[in-house]
Amino acid sequence: MVTPILGLLLSKAITMYQEPPEEMRKDSKFWAIVCVGIGLITFVALSLRSYLFGIAGAKLIERIRSMTIFEKVACQEISWFDDLANSSGAVGARLSTDASTVRSLVGDH
Repeated sequence: MVTPILGLLLSKAITMYQEPPEEMRKDSKFWAIVCVGIGLITFVALSLRSYLFGIAGAKLIERIRSMTIFEKVACQEISWFDDLANSSGAVGARLSTDASTVRSLVGDH
């Protein structure tokens, strides 16, 4: 969303090149401050977005691990664990892989 706004502001800033030198100097300082301000706002917004997606991803992973998968595995009959595909190592690896996949889908790396 920043790129279209920056494009509009820069198109307005281009008109300062048709002004006398003193007014151009004054306007160039103004537009420089505007560009720095947009850069700072973008930096804060992107940092906040990454932080909030990280929190959402962590809560989602915690919810997946605690509620759904572990309950289903814990409620299985003893004979279910006798199968090699359902051994404790295989189940643990699957839980770890599934959680990592969901974390990468949320955007937390």
